[in-house]
Amino acid sequence: MPASTMKNLFRSKTVTREKLQDRAQGLNVALDCVSHGESLEGKGAYGYGNSKEFPEVLYKAGVERDLFRMFYSPTPQVKVLDEVSNMTMYKYSAAYAGREWAKYLRAARPDEALVVRVYAKNREAPPATVLMQLLGSLVWSFITLVPREFDAVEDLRRHNFEALMGGGPDRFDAGVRILSALPKFRLGKRRLFCIVDGLHLAEGKETSSHVATLVAVLRDVVAKNDGHILYTISRASKIIK
Repeated sequence: MPASTMKNLFRSKTVTREKLQDRAQGLNVALDCVSHGESLEGKGAYGYGNSKEFPEVLYKAGVERDLFRMFYSPTPQVKVLDEVSNMTMYKYSAAYAGREWAKYLRAARPDEALVVRVYAKNREAPPATVLMQLLGSLVWSFITLVPREFDAVEDLRRHNFEALMGGGPDRFDAGVRILSALPKFRLGKRRLFCIVDGLHLAEGKETSSHVATLVAVLRDVVAKNDGHILYTISRASKIIK
């Protein structure tokens, strides 16, 4: 029997969350990702803090009403807040609305909501760099939500994490394979609410198809976990929806 076949026979049929996190070590440095503390708790992020009251300007603009309808929808929802179609006489930025919503849910409804908020850390970076920052941030955040132990699958083996961090031409494909392969998250009775800020900055001549792929994959991953997605962008987009 070939050595490769023997090796496969003795591979573990399960993998632990700890091992998955070990495989992802260095991801935040390699791709300049948003850290766990930032994405899951808001710590260290701009506008960090807890507030049990939604800002008055967002209440008057109807944002609070729309987001509550979304949050309590029985089926997974995707919503886009952009500063073209959503601006009213009440001046606010979409990013601000997303930050405040994350702060509000964490403070006022910690037993109902588990909020993951990722954002483009370098908004002046080229589209391909922003794309990988956001993809890496999603991977880095979501692997903390998987069960303590689960069935091993090929796309969660170390080679994909190495490819994602390696800077090669297959790094995007490796990242979406990892996202797609993640098992159902352990959320208890909480509802997953994923907020992605600045994905429009990843749109470019050479990256738009990848943005569309990420939008589709993220929709499937979050829907599998009965969650919602909120995109906050500063201009209209035909891809992000």
